[in-house]
Amino acid sequence: MAFRNLTNIGKEYLATRLANQLPVKFTKAKIGNGSVPLATDPAQTTDLYGLKKQVTILKTIQEQNSIKLTVQITNDEINEGFYLKEIGIYVDDNGKEVLYWYCNEDNSQYINAQTDTPLSFEVDIVMEVTNINSTVVEWTGKDTWVNKTLLNEEMAKKLNNGNLPATFTNAETILKALQGNTGIKFDENLLYLNDVGTKKKGLCYLDKLTDGIFECIQETTTTVNNATYFKNFSNKENSDRLSNLKIKLINDNQNYKLY
Repeated sequence: MAFRNLTNIGKEYLATRLANQLPVKFTKAKIGNGSVPLATDPAQTTDLYGLKKQVTILKTIQEQNSIKLTVQITNDEINEGFYLKEIGIYVDDNGKEVLYWYCNEDNSQYINAQTDTPLSFEVDIVMEVTNINSTVVEWTGKDTWVNKTLLNEEMAKKLNNGNLPATFTNAETILKALQGNTGIKFDENLLYLNDVGTKKKGLCYLDKLTDGIFECIQETTTTVNNATYFKNFSNKENSDRLSNLKIKLINDNQNYKLY
């Protein structure tokens, strides 16, 4: 039987936060392939039964006592495929991490190994919180795949706060905006991979002939965009829709990963 709700511990935590007018402090999300034991109430779950990996809480949208968490699921570091049955959302309870919200699905989605096809998709989860803005602690954005829409949203927020140039008149100002607000590591001495110079492993470059951002995966002096030396963030493939979890696919073919 499918379960998608606050755990008993989560309900107690929420009641305490409401009584003390405190925000809910999210720490992380995890996914797994475990099943709830027979004759066990899923609300009693305190941790995933078959943990596979920690995933990213990509963003939050809160309206009064309700919040929508967008969780990003990728197959990075997954060496053996599995069926996604569990999602757990954890919170900070006075320094102790506890399982706040739990999902266990009967109809599970297959997550293939990273060596087969790179995969990235988003799951929107709506749950109850206090009416004080919730926070996500210990989030750096590292290893996150960001689609064009989300990137534009985050850049717009920075623009509204006055932290970025009011206009992007050339590639250099766009580079500074991306590097300063997304964590992408560009080569400060060489903007385009087409220009003469050494392209360094782990740094990113633009291509004058092709849209996208390219990471150098092997040091080279070539001025030609070659898959041997450059990885294109724009070509990430995405999974099928997980309809019963309200999946929003990253399907605009312009995805970027934060390092």
